[in-house]
Amino acid sequence: MSLAGALWFAVQDDLFTNGLCSNSSSPSISNIAPDKQSSVSEPTSASETHSVLDELDDCLISQTLPFNRRCLRFIVDFIQARLKKDVFAAGHSLTSAEANILATLACYAQGSLSGKITDRLGIDQTAAGEAVKTITKLLADTSPDFITFPNSYNDRMGAAQAFKNLSGIPHVVGVLGYLHVKVSPPLGEEHMYMNALGYHSVMMQVVFDMDGNLLSLEQCCPGGTPEHTVWEKSDIGRQFCIFQHGHAWVVGEL
Repeated sequence: MSLAGALWFAVQDDLFTNGLCSNSSSPSISNIAPDKQSSVSEPTSASETHSVLDELDDCLISQTLPFNRRCLRFIVDFIQARLKKDVFAAGHSLTSAEANILATLACYAQGSLSGKITDRLGIDQTAAGEAVKTITKLLADTSPDFITFPNSYNDRMGAAQAFKNLSGIPHVVGVLGYLHVKVSPPLGEEHMYMNALGYHSVMMQVVFDMDGNLLSLEQCCPGGTPEHTVWEKSDIGRQFCIFQHGHAWVVGEL
């Protein structure tokens, strides 16, 4: 699910960058190619104009979802354009598909799929739970289109110049960080998943550029793993070890 989370944060920032969303305080991470934007939304017929999102009040949206209404519309259209019509239960419609997508986004934001949300959206909680799995896999499968490291020399130099302008440090293309995702550990392996913060987790390694764009995201190890081990085992770490990205660097605390 973490990859899915990264992807819809990426969609969010692209909306900010291109002026499609306004007056939102949501966090932003971007990496969407401009040529992908035009293919997301498709015209709808008169019979398809009913929208679950339009029926949600602003209070519910602000309490359960981290985006404003226009950002949510973009994300819903993006996912709907890529969903096959048979992924939901028999008798589904575009309306129920939209409700399941909104339920999935709420699940990402809240950490669980509450009955309050599914009741408000008018969908079955069990079916919505299956939809979360389907949509999460779709987002995970498409995340490489959104999260990419600058592989060309010109792209790396552009990222490095932004860091140099701020800090004066040359050749830095990204900032390395770690995210702990809380989990219930396997029996007998609790100690491996206990992190320094005092709870069980798996670790996500992320690299951002100066503008907050996600350049790399990898799920690696149980939460008790030393950060330098996570870096050494990661794909991006091995790429830097063999100078695949030239004499560029990422900065972080290991």
